[in-house]
Amino acid sequence: MRAKASLGRRTPGYPLSLRPLVGAAVFVGAVLILTALLPNSVGANERAEAGVGSSLLPPLVLTDNSLLSTVFGLGTVKISDGVHLLPPSSGVRSYDLVIGVVAPISSLSATVETNPLLQWSNPMQKPGGADNLPPFQLWTWSVTTGGVNDTANWTVMAYSHFLKRTVGWADQTFVIRGTTQPVEPVTVPATLPTGDSTPQVGLFLQYPGAPNSSIPTTNPAYRSLITSLDPGMIRLSLSGIQTYAYWSKVTLSPVFNFTAFDASVNFSNAVGATVVLSLPVGTWGDGNFLPYGMPVNTSMPLTFLGNTGYFPTAASYQRFVDVLVAHVVAYHETIPYWSIGNEQPLPNATIAGMFVKMFNVAEKEIHAQLPRARVGSDVLTNRTFLPQFSTTMHNVGFLSYHFYPAVGYCVANGTFCPPAGGFNGTVDPNLFRPIAELYGDSVFYAPHLAQELWYNATHNWLPVFDAESNLNAVGGAHTSWVGTDARDQSLFGAAWLVAALLQSASENVSSLTYFTATDPSNSFPTTITSPYGGWGFGLARPGPVTGYLHYAPYWALKLWANNVPAGSRGAVLPTNDRTVLQAYADQSASGLNVILVNLAAVPVQVPVTLSASGYVSHATHILDSRSYVQTFNASSQREHLWRSGVTQNISKVPSLTVTIDGYGVAVVQFVKSTGKGPMIASNNSSASALCVAASGLPTNVAADQVDNDALGVWATPPFGVASLIAARSVPA
Repeated sequence: MRAKASLGRRTPGYPLSLRPLVGAAVFVGAVLILTALLPNSVGANERAEAGVGSSLLPPLVLTDNSLLSTVFGLGTVKISDGVHLLPPSSGVRSYDLVIGVVAPISSLSATVETNPLLQWSNPMQKPGGADNLPPFQLWTWSVTTGGVNDTANWTVMAYSHFLKRTVGWADQTFVIRGTTQPVEPVTVPATLPTGDSTPQVGLFLQYPGAPNSSIPTTNPAYRSLITSLDPGMIRLSLSGIQTYAYWSKVTLSPVFNFTAFDASVNFSNAVGATVVLSLPVGTWGDGNFLPYGMPVNTSMPLTFLGNTGYFPTAASYQRFVDVLVAHVVAYHETIPYWSIGNEQPLPNATIAGMFVKMFNVAEKEIHAQLPRARVGSDVLTNRTFLPQFSTTMHNVGFLSYHFYPAVGYCVANGTFCPPAGGFNGTVDPNLFRPIAELYGDSVFYAPHLAQELWYNATHNWLPVFDAESNLNAVGGAHTSWVGTDARDQSLFGAAWLVAALLQSASENVSSLTYFTATDPSNSFPTTITSPYGGWGFGLARPGPVTGYLHYAPYWALKLWANNVPAGSRGAVLPTNDRTVLQAYADQSASGLNVILVNLAAVPVQVPVTLSASGYVSHATHILDSRSYVQTFNASSQREHLWRSGVTQNISKVPSLTVTIDGYGVAVVQFVKSTGKGPMIASNNSSASALCVAASGLPTNVAADQVDNDALGVWATPPFGVASLIAARSVPA
């Protein structure tokens, strides 16, 4: 086990149609601006009543999947349009734009405007809604009608990139097709610039809602699962570990059962990870998370999520922390980081002041027995209260935060629906926004800015780390009913995770702690999102007998952990369009690794060039739709995971082009011309390789392509391969 680098390395410095449409219409996109040309027999007064001073009626805006009418002569005429999305293929998107009328009228015409990029993104698909697509400039588009090329009759509108055409008042269908395969060159400089932190992998071991939140010691594969990610940090929550604590009225002290606690701390120490222990401070209003019967300060209630909670009294909190720290010292357990409170509600300065008081009580007791421990919290980057915290809290040792970029879920009449924005779920393209930009909309400062502001106030440069993250975590009873975000364990979730690591490097973040390492059992939740992939929070799920099923974010995190050692020299690399591709380079003693993440839902070609001589590529590892296959089965109405793994390509060239499918992650390993590069070891048996060959996959697929040690269900693949793939149908 390599020694973990110290934290904080960088220092200051549509609905109806007149005739049925084929398929399901989608309420988005194209707009018809209708101009009805009145015959000469229409009088001037009638035109004046229409609000015009010419032979034209006011323009009517006909949106997709809607029906409008207008006066024509002595009657009313109607026109409709609808969008029918066609199945996408690799880099190709198409849709039908269907215009319908009751009867053709030769003297009328309409102006059509359609938004191809929005339609191609398939905004109503489940589970993710609109795909993140490359900008319109990177698409080649065409329009046909009745099999005839009609492209020349359409123009691109400035700024909006809508397509525009004048059409006659008649039934007609236009097929609007777009193709794209962006090329995003990446050049690695001869010397990597300094300044970016290299965030290490962190894990949250406990899982919410489990009857016993201690580590699953009964599964022999658990330790190898955790060590395969080489975690530099493990966060434990005292509230999540079943200590069955209560307050003794005899000794006026807390009474703990430390069995699960000790197992968790010792396990974390044994795998070489730095432990961050989160202590409750009693203010969430949902049971306080403090030992039962512990004295609380009822003079200052705090209502949160409909419940009321209290801070402990200063004396009882002092004793609570004292007993806990004394146990850690007596049993020689190593806990370098102590976090006070968990997502502490801060409605006003009075509550913030009481939180400061509790923090200082805990800090004093911890440092009395562990003078070198670092004490901090996950709310210290609060925009309103950072000045107060920085000047009134004693001996703060670190800053941390929790990062969940997606907000809410879309549920209509008890049915899951694609993300629709706002509290109805964040749409895919917005989830790749930088941490600093997202935090600009919230109550917290971006990590690096908070770090600098704290330094300005205190002259102490503190490490800052992400203490809890996944794509979207909505906790408590809501998650148990609705379920987890259906994108969490998909390729999209993996792409988001790697993008978050890259952004963390730019923000000088020392560690990203994923929530959570595993789910509690091999049974799948019966929630609203589960049929669409809402399978829980974990990177992995236990198999029916032994082993684990690995989800896409696990492979992404493994690629990072095996190729980007914390504290090594790394840098975010420039790309032509960071909404399409992001890149990171990391230099080590054995060579140089380039990490690539495709943020678009289409294939991207990436020519990778090293400015430094004396290097050749050694291997390319790719996690994308060729190695991780997850599809929705219309018959069973469930999302299935058919294949889970990473492909491996061996090459010995100084530069190469890597093609990454949509939302894929790749690592290109370069070594010195005479050296041997690091390999990503497979933790699967030889039976896995036999299953790969049986599937008809290319021979360059790595042995860990098929996760054979997990759920042993044979399933017929949905993509035309005759033989069976040794994979799992998830859920079973």
